[in-house]
Amino acid sequence: MRNRCKQIVERINSAANPCENESYIHLWKYETPYEGAIWRYNLENGTVEELVTADDQAKDFFAEVQMLYFQNEEGDYKLNLRTKELQQLSQTAAEYAYVQEKLEPAVSEEICRSIKDALGECGYSYVYADACRIDRSGDQWIGITQEPVNRYSDDFRISQHDMKFDILYSYDPKTQTCDILYQPKNNRTRIIGYEDGVMYLYQRNRIYKKPLEGEKERLATLPPSDSYTFDWWDGKLIVLDHETNELVEVMEV
Repeated sequence: MRNRCKQIVERINSAANPCENESYIHLWKYETPYEGAIWRYNLENGTVEELVTADDQAKDFFAEVQMLYFQNEEGDYKLNLRTKELQQLSQTAAEYAYVQEKLEPAVSEEICRSIKDALGECGYSYVYADACRIDRSGDQWIGITQEPVNRYSDDFRISQHDMKFDILYSYDPKTQTCDILYQPKNNRTRIIGYEDGVMYLYQRNRIYKKPLEGEKERLATLPPSDSYTFDWWDGKLIVLDHETNELVEVMEV
């Protein structure tokens, strides 16, 4: 699993549509820090479709082959991706418990607080431990966070100029301690992914891969922009432009 780390963070899930033989990613594009619209990007032709508007104030969601489920203040909903029929789920609906389970955070607030405290012991007192960017597949959990410029910032949706640098860390859930695996010198180098001892970095419009112990290798050069966001889907690096809502690159790495 590759961890998320983006200049402006959105929630991305993925689903395939075998009926049309096309692949999509579904993007939660926030309008406020915790509410927003849900967009669908077609990976075949780069087109975008708004599935849920900002007026619906979606807070969280997940997508399956033909159905999109999301939550807002009023309850849980399902959207048929083929017919676009929207239906609110009652607490007695068959899918209700399933949706509640799927939307339950993978890492609890209590664990996030423990990780934040452990990072504080390493000298990073004002970082934010985000459950979406913690890989719990091994004995040592791997995560990505940032040290903000403003000590009172406690939100992972900070822009690049509001952060000092990214931090790649490991966390031992048994001892509740952290080790710092990598820290760039400043915010001009972003950690956009990590897998099996290899980091993926974004620096000066270029994508690199770099072993924790070793030299970096250039993978791609992107057009100049200050608004890229990054995520991973099915072994591919997805590069989006946050301001234009355009799909910039789908890259096998």
